[in-house]
Amino acid sequence: MMVELTRDLVEILIENVIVPSASSIGDVDGLTQTLKHGIVSYVLDCGDVRKEAAARIFSKSDRWIYRQLEEIEGRKERRRIGDDHAGYDLMVRVVQFYAQLYPREAPAQACVRALRRNHVNVVVQSLQPVLNLCVDQGYLTRVTFEVGDHQEVLYRAVSNGVVVGSAGDVRDRKLRVQRRVRSIFPILRSYLQGHPLSTFSMFALGLPEEKLRIFLDKSIEYMKTLVRELQAEVDAETMGERRHYEEFRVMILAGPGPFHDPIRPPPDES
Repeated sequence: MMVELTRDLVEILIENVIVPSASSIGDVDGLTQTLKHGIVSYVLDCGDVRKEAAARIFSKSDRWIYRQLEEIEGRKERRRIGDDHAGYDLMVRVVQFYAQLYPREAPAQACVRALRRNHVNVVVQSLQPVLNLCVDQGYLTRVTFEVGDHQEVLYRAVSNGVVVGSAGDVRDRKLRVQRRVRSIFPILRSYLQGHPLSTFSMFALGLPEEKLRIFLDKSIEYMKTLVRELQAEVDAETMGERRHYEEFRVMILAGPGPFHDPIRPPPDES
């Protein structure tokens, strides 16, 4: 059943996309509030759904719906996840400290001293979980040295952690992501449905950067050429006649890690 399949996909996305990515922010309350407000606004804006009907959909009272709308409309500007959140602010300060040192490493004690100079009350024991999370999220890398009879642990900003381009370039990439990311859900759902025109494949490559660039350029150019050839064939076959066209989208999504999930293909895949 489609509704049950949609629920399964939502759970998969929450557990494997939302939770790991949102944990890098730390603002659980902000995330929860953003989800509530976003879902209410989306349902009311998508169709002719009255507020009372929305309350029944969410198994909430009418007052709950109105309270969410009051909170949304009462804001002069949207509160972003992480705003005015001490945990998020601490993580930002930690990453900034190591980014300024790159490519040098530094122990946790050095970061604590720098934070204290900026009036952040923290000790190594309380900072350690933050450093561990920064490593897990790919902001920092952990470097361990053998010093005598004990190990010394240092941290370093990741080499690919630099944001490339101007502020305008970053803004354009964000807008492109916002426009295209909604296609992910229907594509994944059609794959779970078993639609014959849906596929979900992934390749894990270990190549020098220059070879990976060649792989991307040639793959994209091949797909563009193939689309032009198929379109020319259709035009020649139809001779201007109207035909039914299946709505179809291909999403090319590739990039470096760090990745924390080992690829284990099903038994029927090589």
